[in-house]
Amino acid sequence: SEHQILIISTEVRGNDLAVNYVFFNNFALANLENANFKNADLIHASFYSASLVNADLSGADLSNATLEGTNLQDAILDNAILTGANLKCIDHPICNS
Repeated sequence: SEHQILIISTEVRGNDLAVNYVFFNNFALANLENANFKNADLIHASFYSASLVNADLSGADLSNATLEGTNLQDAILDNAILTGANLKCIDHPICNS
């Protein structure tokens, strides 16, 4: 997948890498099962037809993100910001068909 990334800071927490302020990412068709995007800045990110099964997106800013065709089965979206996001995703209560 293609990425146009602006990384402001990174931090290793155990086995996880915490990345802050990630913009204009293209995760189309990516397998991101179990990914940790907690509190990530994913404004305008594209997850078109990606798999976010069991991913942690709690507190993530998904404003204007593309989630069309994205599998969000068991994804955690507590306090996620979804303003203007394309919610034509699958397998999660937030998805609009």
